[in-house]
Amino acid sequence: MAEFDARVQAAYADPVPTLVVHDVDDRQTSYDDARALAASLPDARLVTTEGLGHRRILRDPDVVAQVAAFIAGTDRVEAA
Repeated sequence: MAEFDARVQAAYADPVPTLVVHDVDDRQTSYDDARALAASLPDARLVTTEGLGHRRILRDPDVVAQVAAFIAGTDRVEAA
């Protein structure tokens, strides 16, 4: 099961810009895991939300706008 961990898989992938979007109130996946994933990728940025949980995050207009801007390349901000 450890091989399914995204941080493990990231070690095998070529570095690419990555946007990690996660809600602190997600009860299915730990926010600490999302932070660790973003930290393990050389060109990643973590977008943190509150109050959206695991599924509502997909329909949130602000999240959708940030993801669209990331894909379009109009939000290019260096990872912290």
